[in-house]
Formats: sequence, structure tokens, C-alpha cells
Amino acid sequence: PRYDELPSIPLYSDQVIDALNQYAAPFLPTGEERIITAAMINNYVKQRLITPPVKKRYNREQVARLYCICLLKHVFTISEIRSMMEIQMRSYPFEKAYNYQIIR
Repeated sequence: PRYDELPSIPLYSDQVIDALNQYAAPFLPTGEERIITAAMINNYVKQRLITPPVKKRYNREQVARLYCICLLKHVFTISEIRSMMEIQMRSYPFEKAYNYQIIR
């Protein structure tokens, strides 16, 4: 989904998990049913890949970052993803970077 197609209201972790698993379903390896769990989200917060939730709710940017992490973690290490996100934050506003696509 594009950035503006992500939920605009804050979501609880179980809602985030359901949404991300739905968004990522076409990209899941055969036999894998879930791309993210509550424990994974907690670890990403602890590792400072995303900001902590506010009143146990995650906003649109946090959901978008989690979606990116979910897709990238099958190819890159968490350390590499962190580095890419740091470069992205210095280069473009998050919404622009999230929606960026290469046009040939």
C-alpha cells in the first residue's frame, strides 16, 4: 500500500500485526503464515528501528516502517536495515521515501 493508504488512526499491536500480515501475504515464502509477531515489534522498538508506541498504539509512520522492515528482513540483516533507514532519514522525508519508486 502507498503511505496514504495505510491506516490513519493509531492501531494497537494486534491490529498492526493483522494489517502487516495482510499487506505482506503476497511476499511471504511458501508455508509461512505470519511475517511479524508482537515479540518482533517489541524487539524493533528496543533496537530503535521504530519509535515506541504512544499509549500502546502505533501511528501510520510506525506501521509503514514495520512494513518496510518485514519486507527487507528476508534480504538484509537488522543492522543493514537500520543503516538504510538512517540514510533515508537524512535524504528524504519518510513519506516520500516510502512512496518512492523507480520509473524506467
